[in-house]
Amino acid sequence: MALACGLLGLLAVALCGAASVAAQRPPLPGEDDLARHWRLGEVVVLVRHAERCDRSDAPCLGAEDGITVRGGALATALGDDYRSRFGLGNADVYASPLTRTLQTASLMFGDGTLGQAWVADCTGNLLNHVLEHKASHRNLILVTHSECMEQLAQVLSHRDLETPGYGTSLVLFSDARGGLQLAGEIAPRDWARLQLR
Repeated sequence: MALACGLLGLLAVALCGAASVAAQRPPLPGEDDLARHWRLGEVVVLVRHAERCDRSDAPCLGAEDGITVRGGALATALGDDYRSRFGLGNADVYASPLTRTLQTASLMFGDGTLGQAWVADCTGNLLNHVLEHKASHRNLILVTHSECMEQLAQVLSHRDLETPGYGTSLVLFSDARGGLQLAGEIAPRDWARLQLR
């Protein structure tokens, strides 16, 4: 009986410990910090593409390896949010070359978005690629994949990120040492309560 109680106690401790390291959603970035960093060109944003057509019963916007019509509407609305809340005059935009990311980027930011293979590099090299392409005093927006967002959060904060939903933005700020720090996450539903000054 004592052995059984002891084993149950160890199991409870193990389960509580596992729950504490479970993937989490980062907080909404501080609105004043986000506005200030954006004005200074110190923000990197990774945006997950809109809803995949090949993983949905919803009608496709075009090719089957692209996004859904519903995803297209979300991408258009997110682009409006970026333009009205931030402005895009001091931002460089790149996308993964896959159809779903290029469609999302085009609807959000226009047809001039460049497809770049490095934006889809969800290995340990992504941080280096981001730092190489982040111009001084200019914000960097990457339309990419959930795996890339999760990988970068792991490298920067050494914690697992809850898989970001379609259209979610992972926000990073440049730090004083020339690196990046995780500032938070903006899900599509968060834009309504995000007040930037």
